Amino acid sequence: MAERVCVRGCAVRGVHFAACPNFGDADEDGCRGCVPTVAREGALICDRCYKRLLTMLEAAPDVIALIRSQADPLKAAVYDQEMVSGSASDAAPAPVKADLIDASDDMIRILRRWAGMRIIGLEPGEESDAAHGHALEAVEVIVGMLDILVNDKEMILGLCADVIDMPPTEHKDAWTIIRAVRRWPTEDQSFWAAQPCPEVGCGLRAVKVIPPRRKGGPTRYLCAKCGWEKHDDDDDGLWAVAFSKKEGKAA
Repeated sequence: MAERVCVRGCAVRGVHFAACPNFGDADEDGCRGCVPTVAREGALICDRCYKRLLTMLEAAPDVIALIRSQADPLKAAVYDQEMVSGSASDAAPAPVKADLIDASDDMIRILRRWAGMRIIGLEPGEESDAAHGHALEAVEVIVGMLDILVNDKEMILGLCADVIDMPPTEHKDAWTIIRAVRRWPTEDQSFWAAQPCPEVGCGLRAVKVIPPRRKGGPTRYLCAKCGWEKHDDDDDGLWAVAFSKKEGKAA
C-alpha cells in the first residue's frame, strides 16, 4: 500500500523527482523540493504541519492575553512579560489601536468555532486573565479532538488555514493565529544556537532555540534560513544536546 502524503502539498526540501530541472542540483536555484512529504501516521498532514498546529494553538492564549493587556494597559495582567510600574492610577488609557481589538476578536472566534462553541468575540474591556482563560478552554477542546480533525480532509485544511497559514492577500485585514503570533511574539527567552543548522545544503548558524511556554512543553529548534524545525521530543533529546551552546539572545 502506498504511503499517504500530506494533503497540504508539503514537499521534502532538497529532494526532487528525476524529471525536475533541479534534480541532482546541489544549489537548488529554482525548485526547493518536489517529492511530497509523507503524512504523519494516522493523519492526513505531515508531522511538521501537525507540530506547527500544536505550537500555534498552544501560543494562542498567551498572545490573546498579551493583546488584551495592550488594549487595556491600566487593568489587564501581562503574560510572558515583566510588569512595568510607574503609571499614574488616574491617567487616561492610551487610544487603543483597531488591530488590537480585531486580532484578539478574530483569534477567539477562530478558536471557539473549531471548539464547537458559540462564535463570539471578547467582551468590551475584558481583562487579559479572563481572555486567556476563554482561549485556553477552546484550545483544550480543539487539541482533545485533533486526532479526529487530522483525518478529515476538509476539516484539517480549514483548521490549518485558520491556524498556521497567513491570510490570503485579498483578505489582508483578516487575522489568523500565526499572523497574530508573529505580530505579537511572547517568546522572550529564545536564543540563537552557536552550532550550525544540520540541514544538508544549509549549515548556517541560524538555529533559534525556543523554550516551552509552559512547564513540560517541548523546546523548538527552528532554522531562520531554511525552515528546518525539530522539537526536543524528537530523537530522544538529541537536539537539546546538539544546540546547548548559545550564540546570543534571539530577537
